[in-house]
Amino acid sequence: MRKRLNKHIKKIVAPVFAAALLAGCSMPDMSLTKDFFEGDSEEMIGDAGESLPADENIDATKEDKGTSSDSSADASTVADEDSDIDDNKVPVTDIADIPIYKVIGRYDTRRSDDDNKTLLLTTSFSSVMIIDDYKDEYPKLYEVLRQRADEGLETYTSDSESMYSEATEHYESIKDSESPYNEDEFPSYYNDACDKVTRSDSRILSIVSENDSYAGGAHPYHYMVGVSFIVATGETIALSDVLTVSEDEFKKELKGRLEQQFEERESTFVNPDDYLSHYKLNPDPDKMDDYTGEDYETDFNFYFAYDGVHIFFNTYEIDSYAEGSFDVCFSYDESLINDDYKLVDGTGYMEPDDIASYKDATYKGADMMHFEFEDEGGTYSSSLTLVNGDSRDTLDVDVDPTILERGVYHVYTGDGREYIYAMCDDVSDLEVFAVFDITDGKVKAVDCFYLDGVWIDRDGDYEGPAIWTNPEKILLTHYGVGLGTFTYLTICHVGDDGMPVTDDEAYAIDDVVSDEITVAMAVPANIVENGEDTGKETTIPVGTVVVPIRCDDNSYIDVEADDGTIYRIYFSSLEYPGYINNKEVTEYFSGIVYVG
Repeated sequence: MRKRLNKHIKKIVAPVFAAALLAGCSMPDMSLTKDFFEGDSEEMIGDAGESLPADENIDATKEDKGTSSDSSADASTVADEDSDIDDNKVPVTDIADIPIYKVIGRYDTRRSDDDNKTLLLTTSFSSVMIIDDYKDEYPKLYEVLRQRADEGLETYTSDSESMYSEATEHYESIKDSESPYNEDEFPSYYNDACDKVTRSDSRILSIVSENDSYAGGAHPYHYMVGVSFIVATGETIALSDVLTVSEDEFKKELKGRLEQQFEERESTFVNPDDYLSHYKLNPDPDKMDDYTGEDYETDFNFYFAYDGVHIFFNTYEIDSYAEGSFDVCFSYDESLINDDYKLVDGTGYMEPDDIASYKDATYKGADMMHFEFEDEGGTYSSSLTLVNGDSRDTLDVDVDPTILERGVYHVYTGDGREYIYAMCDDVSDLEVFAVFDITDGKVKAVDCFYLDGVWIDRDGDYEGPAIWTNPEKILLTHYGVGLGTFTYLTICHVGDDGMPVTDDEAYAIDDVVSDEITVAMAVPANIVENGEDTGKETTIPVGTVVVPIRCDDNSYIDVEADDGTIYRIYFSSLEYPGYINNKEVTEYFSGIVYVG
């Protein structure tokens, strides 16, 4: 278990962009699949989130999925240049080289300008990207994800301003009328655009962009768009590439499964052939703009998950609002799915899971997996129990179990083991993950590990928290305090007992709070070459500006001087505020800054 940092460190928490699963027929006067604003606001919380722009405009998305786009040409160029890539197959990236993803985002609120300061609008936006360390290894995928993020951010301001204007007009009309509604009861507008990674492995990155909106009217509106990429090339995947059967055969099978869903809902599928006749694997772009025309064409909305390929229809697309949306899954075991798009044998994955938590006396005997915790009369519980049917086990850890929804991951390793990672707040300033082994359905409490809620790539325009999708590459973020506050990163894999294990002996420093750390008194250090201590003792001259670049979280910090020399500084203590030869680092350096 990693040692805890001193409590003086200020924790940075990324905002949670939750999508409320609400349906409705009232649609705001804006593109429901676009994201919104970045501009001036009352409460800008900054970059964060949990996925990709909800997304570019509909036509662009449909063109990507239904036609041969520029990304296809780019991908073929990459394939020509790389002899390891077979043009006829989806390349499989070595599991050790799978990229790590992050999520960037925005959150904003708008209030009325009068003395009431009534909440008029809340919006959120998130977008999946590759972390900077992998952008040179996956340039095509990096660029296409960045383009999606940029397009989402570009529309962020304009779309939200439009929605804010509508909300303001609605609010003023209530104030000026004799309506039974009071301005204090104003039904605030909102638009939450949230990306979720539904499959991430050595072949495919698949993302579902969800948009929940309310802009007055009877009820909200929920909309989803799926987009998938080949990891090695960045090419957008078309459904026609995934299927091994004709369009007519596919529609016949799809129709049967939709009719089954209607039967299970005790509803009647009205004119299924008429609705499905407009859906094409390769729709005519000239017929995709006017959805009111009798001969309009549109493509299928689909995404990859770990259980198969999902075809889904948003509210209104094939039936009334009351019937809601429909999702049909075609398992990877089925012959109509091309083998090149199926899961790679022997690889694991991680995905978010919804596991409820209850006070121990309220949910006894439930069949569904859930957490139980003791009611000790305060916010925190001294234990957390995972229950799965008749099997249960308890982990002694001080947590706030009421916020487990912030991050519960179901971990599947390549060799068939299963674990639950449940994130809570502990009683200090760190986040704690409780680890339970649930292999074969039996629950066994393992241990817990701690990390700091910090973002990565803090010095760029696309900062945000890492996404966990691969049990072989879990990126953990921590604070260090030896030379002021900095962030360092560790890449771990799921060990034999389920706990994250790193093979690294030193960790890259990602972000340094201090703008300019300058040597005020000669600092004893060793010369570093090729990442190794040469054993050559020296001193760093007074006046030298250094930047921390690497540490071992135990005894040393490597720094790069302004002349390019790398030094290793050994510390007598890396506890706050940091000591060299039992002297505080502030005696050796000026410009040291700590957060908190």
